[in-house]
Amino acid sequence: MDEDDEAGGDEEESYEDFMAKQEEKVKARAQGRIAKKEQRVADDEVLEELSRSAKDHQKQVTKMKADVEAQRTKGLHTKNQVTLHSDLVNVRIRLQNPLTACNQMPSGPDRALFITHSQSNPESSAMEALMAESCGLTADLLTDLFDLHDAAVEGSPGYFTSNRRAARQKKRKREDAGAVVDSKEQWADVTAYWDITKPFINEAIEAWSHKAKAMDGSTAKKFKALDMSCLDQIQHTLRDLDGLTARTQVNRLRVSQFGQPKLAPKGAEAVIDENMYDDNDLYGVLLNQIISDSLNAETSAPTLAMHVKEQDELQHRQKQIIKNVEKRGTKGRKVRFDTHDKLINFKAPKPITLPDYAESLFRSLFGNAVSTQPVTAVA
Repeated sequence: MDEDDEAGGDEEESYEDFMAKQEEKVKARAQGRIAKKEQRVADDEVLEELSRSAKDHQKQVTKMKADVEAQRTKGLHTKNQVTLHSDLVNVRIRLQNPLTACNQMPSGPDRALFITHSQSNPESSAMEALMAESCGLTADLLTDLFDLHDAAVEGSPGYFTSNRRAARQKKRKREDAGAVVDSKEQWADVTAYWDITKPFINEAIEAWSHKAKAMDGSTAKKFKALDMSCLDQIQHTLRDLDGLTARTQVNRLRVSQFGQPKLAPKGAEAVIDENMYDDNDLYGVLLNQIISDSLNAETSAPTLAMHVKEQDELQHRQKQIIKNVEKRGTKGRKVRFDTHDKLINFKAPKPITLPDYAESLFRSLFGNAVSTQPVTAVA
């Protein structure tokens, strides 16, 4: 009977253990499913983060490519502008000799005398036709300059507004060969065209002046009263327009017109002639700019090569330098010591001999606690 009870008890315990194990397995499976679900969620978050990072990286790469392309386009435009400016300055330099030669042309009554003489003299009969042709070519050149200016600023935003388009005159026709050109009409065209383009030029100068001032940190240290913008400086200079015009009417080169006596050599008093145009001041500035640009362009490459060579030599010398390493400083093969600073205003003490009554004097003052050892004092 007892053996059967014990067997039944063992079976009950085995069943309970079995159920406990099954519950543990169920819990383990549930925990495993939860862990897998959490892992999948974590993996999805990681994949989403990676996808976001890849998209951001792609956006940055695209933006960098766009920035590089924009910088490349900007650099190309800047290069073209510099080249165009250099070409225009070169043309202006080359026009200086013909401009100086034009000052020799007769004017006023002398011009009428030349025309009358050419009509009566068969040898110079073509002079009037040549002068008329020169005037026509000048008018054509003025038209070409207007067209060139329009082509240069055609892509500039805000240049030709509706009002400016309405105010701009129609393109003038080419003058026929030999036709008489009125200079007043030409000056009227120039004045009208300047009135059209002046607002755009002032806006461009003001905008680029502010940009240059913002990029230059030294302007913050200047006095506000003296710190004038580029447009203000131009307007301040143009206030004395009569003085500027008078500077261009001085015959510095002492050029004589046809039919007039030769002028005195240099050193005589300068006389203002309204029919003279001499801009040697501007010509000198442009010529110095051309020369300096040419010198900089010629010396930039050799200077860069010299700097590169010096840098290579410096790196080569740094590789050859042997470090100063103490080879005997290990395993106690070197005596290590520290040098103290030198003593200043120091004197070592030396013993002195006291007189015989000193001991009795000290005992009377301090009692029997006086030491009988020799006293060391400083002499």
